Amino acid sequence: MWSKPPPIELVNVRLLAGYCQGWLFDPDVAPELREANVDGLPLVR
Repeated sequence: MWSKPPPIELVNVRLLAGYCQGWLFDPDVAPELREANVDGLPLVR
């Protein structure tokens, strides 16, 4: 039997699932993110 995952795990799964949906992700943003210094910054608040 499977139950509800921990909240942090659920947020991660939802975030990663967005990359499977082309209409949810703007590919023009990717180059900007690659050049930005985002190490250690949260992706979701």
